[in-house]
Amino acid sequence: MAIREWIDRLVRPEPPRGYRDRSCSAEPWKAAFDTSDMEVVREFLGEFCDAFVIDRRYAFKLRPDDRVHDIYRARYSGRFDFGDMLELEELCCLLEGRGAPLCRSWEWETITLGELARRVVPLAHGHGEPS
Repeated sequence: MAIREWIDRLVRPEPPRGYRDRSCSAEPWKAAFDTSDMEVVREFLGEFCDAFVIDRRYAFKLRPDDRVHDIYRARYSGRFDFGDMLELEELCCLLEGRGAPLCRSWEWETITLGELARRVVPLAHGHGEPS
C-alpha cells in the first residue's frame, strides 16, 4: 500500500478534465435509483473514486451512464505509456469485497457506473446477487 500512497501523492486527485468541469450529477443518480438506495450509491461512488484515485468530493461529477473504460481512458489520454495505477484491479477488489459479481474482462469497455452500482445495491440490502 505504501507504493500506491506515494503514487496517489504524485497524481492530482481530480477526475479527468471532461468530468471535473461538470455540474453535480445527483439528479441522474436519483432518477436511476430508488431514494432508499442513494446512501449505497454514494458509498459505491466513493469507492470508485478511491480505486481511480479521485478525491471523493468529485463523486457526483460522475454520472450513471459514464462508462468505466471512458473514465479510465480519459485518465491516461496524452500521457506516456508507463502503465496505469491498477484502477480496474482495485475496483475489482472493492466489488469482490462487497460480494458483487465481478466484471469479465470484455465488459470493462462497455459497462457503466450505473450498471456497476446495480450490482452493489441489492447486496447492501441483503438480497443476494443481482440478476
